[in-house]
Amino acid sequence: MRRLVKSMAKTNKKAVKKAKSKAKPAKKKTIKKPVKKAVKKVVKKVKKPIKKVVKKAAKKAVKKPVKKVVKPKVTAPKKVEPIKGERVGVVENYLSHLEVAVVKLTGTLSIGDNIVIQNPSRTRTVNQKVESMQIDKIVVLKADRGADIGLKVKSPVRQGDIIYKL
Repeated sequence: MRRLVKSMAKTNKKAVKKAKSKAKPAKKKTIKKPVKKAVKKVVKKVKKPIKKVVKKAAKKAVKKPVKKVVKPKVTAPKKVEPIKGERVGVVENYLSHLEVAVVKLTGTLSIGDNIVIQNPSRTRTVNQKVESMQIDKIVVLKADRGADIGLKVKSPVRQGDIIYKL
């Protein structure tokens, strides 16, 4: 029985403690907010190199011999005498990838004729024989005045060059 009383007393004590703990007002739990730490801005100062001004000692003026520069004389290209022949036409265009001159005829021209192509300032001449001549992509043996022909040439020519027949 004693045991029973003791066990009851222990359980009563536990019950009393529970009751006391329930009777106490509950403490409010506070949430701790993180404290913001002040951030220090670190400013790095860049040191600029200091330029030292050094005064140079004044030098005495010494006369140096001057070398004479001889400039080559530019001479105009020599003009060629005018061609003694019949003026046959004028170059209207040159197609470099085909090596063909488009010519507006002022006279008659046929395959096998000797011609001279000369620029108006008479500084460049091309002598050749007429080997190929076309009108609208058709090979012709003879072309008359006023026709536009394609003439195969040996060297490049320019617009405005004059064609003479020898």
